Amino acid sequence: MSAPEYAIGVDIGGTKIAFALVDRSGQALDTHQLATNAGSGPDAVIEAAAEGVRLLAGRSPGRVAGVGVGVPGFVDFEWGIVRNAVNLGWVEMPLAARLAEATGLPTRVQNDVNALLDGELRFGAARGCRAVALAAIGTGVGGAFAFEGKVVSGAVGSAGEIGHTPIMPSRRLCRCGLRGCVEAYLSGVGLASGVSEHRADFPASPLAQGEPAAREIVAAADAGDKLALAIMAEALEAWQMVVAVYAMILNPERIVIGGGLGSALAPRLLEAGQQALQEQVLPFARGLTFALAEVQSPAVGAAAAAFA
Repeated sequence: MSAPEYAIGVDIGGTKIAFALVDRSGQALDTHQLATNAGSGPDAVIEAAAEGVRLLAGRSPGRVAGVGVGVPGFVDFEWGIVRNAVNLGWVEMPLAARLAEATGLPTRVQNDVNALLDGELRFGAARGCRAVALAAIGTGVGGAFAFEGKVVSGAVGSAGEIGHTPIMPSRRLCRCGLRGCVEAYLSGVGLASGVSEHRADFPASPLAQGEPAAREIVAAADAGDKLALAIMAEALEAWQMVVAVYAMILNPERIVIGGGLGSALAPRLLEAGQQALQEQVLPFARGLTFALAEVQSPAVGAAAAAFA
C-alpha cells in the first residue's frame, strides 16, 4: 500500500486553533479555524482540536498519514507531552496521546516555533540545509535550530530559543521576569516597551501621545520619526546580537526569518544581519545566509511532523 499523501496540521494558539489539510508538497488543500477557549479548561481545548481534525479528515481526498500539532511552551517531542504552556494553563499535558485517542490518527506534538522550522525544512526556505536556525519575530520572539534535517529539541525542548536570552546590555525588564532579553526589544511587546521608555525624550513625536501598535512604530520609523528610530535602533541591536550568537554558537548555514513583524522588518533585518556578520562574527562563521520564511501558515508547518 502506498504511503498516505495527506496530513493534518494543528496550530493551538492562545485565542484560536488553526487547522490545515496538507499534501506532501506543503499545499494546504483545506483549512479550518476554531476558538481556543482556554478558559474552559484543557478538556474543552482538546475536544475542539479533535473536532477540527475529524472535520478535515472527513474532507480529505485520500488517506491521512497523521496529525502534527504546534503548541506554545515547552514540549517533550518524543512523548508528545506539553510540559509548560503558560497561555493555555497546561502543565504535564499528554496532548499527543489524548488527540490520538480522540481522532484515531497518529499524532505528533512539538513547540510551535519548532513546528514552523519543521515546515521550512520540508516545504520552505530551509530545504536542503544541513544546519539552520529560525527566528520567529512577532508579538514575542521564538527560536529553533535544526541539524541534518531534524529539529533539535535539547534537554527540555528549548534548543535554539533566543527570545528570553538576556544578552542586551541595557537590561530592560522583560515580561518573563528577566532583564535584557531579546524579546524586550525585538518584538511587538519590545517596540511598545520602547515607546514607554523613551517617550519623554521625544515629546514632539506623535507616537509619544498614545500606545501605538507595532505596525505604526515601523511606519513611523520609515517616515523618519525620531522616537521610532530610537526604538528601531535598539531592536536592530538586539537582532545583531541574535545573529552573532546563532552564528558563533550554532554555526548554521542559514538563518530563516519568520513571523509577522519579521516580515515587516525584513529589509532592516537583512541589512543589519549582514553588518553583524562583518563586525561581530569571526571569519569562519560569516558564510551563513538569510532567508525569509516561505511557509506562511503555522498549521501547515505543524503538518510536516506527521509526514516524518
